[in-house]
Amino acid sequence: MKIMIFGGSFNPPHLGHQQIVNSILEAGLSDQVWYLPVGKHDFSKKMISPKQRLAMLKLILPKRGEKFFDQVKIEDCEIRYFPTSYTASTLDYLSQRYPQHQFSFLMGSDNLAKFHLWQDQLGRNYQYLLKHYPIYVYPRVNFPLTSPYPAMILLSQFSPLEISSTQVREALQSADKRVDLTELLDPKIINYLKKNRIYATS
Repeated sequence: MKIMIFGGSFNPPHLGHQQIVNSILEAGLSDQVWYLPVGKHDFSKKMISPKQRLAMLKLILPKRGEKFFDQVKIEDCEIRYFPTSYTASTLDYLSQRYPQHQFSFLMGSDNLAKFHLWQDQLGRNYQYLLKHYPIYVYPRVNFPLTSPYPAMILLSQFSPLEISSTQVREALQSADKRVDLTELLDPKIINYLKKNRIYATS
């Protein structure tokens, strides 16, 4: 089975993340997509707790009877087992744990500028990733979908993703009534954030 790993902080997961997953599956680029929330980010991003991010990802998984049920999953190995998240280490771990599957990795064009810095604790770098795994890149607004790496698969047929987690956090923290959160977040995520007062300034 072809499994595409969608890595990210998901801080919080938003409608854009769901849009990308649906587009991947509709295009038949993978049999399943697995959300991979990072534990501790290699570039020291500040995030809410892994427990909260996992809880929100579970809320947006397709339910029985819904489109793509059983094709979207969560892989939490980086939270459970790895003190710092490294893509090469994770993909090798998953390949060894699930030898029956073929793994690829999905990232946004906003990550292209720093891709040459990707390296794990064993020295496996971006060149190792490109050699051993298909790397897909989806377009993000204001981040050109161009790459110096011929092996990368640029998803130019997809509409650029406009929503970002930073935008969502800023909207929640400002409590700006002019911002329609339903255009950014699944209603179940909105309810979870409000109930647990996550990102709120007061």
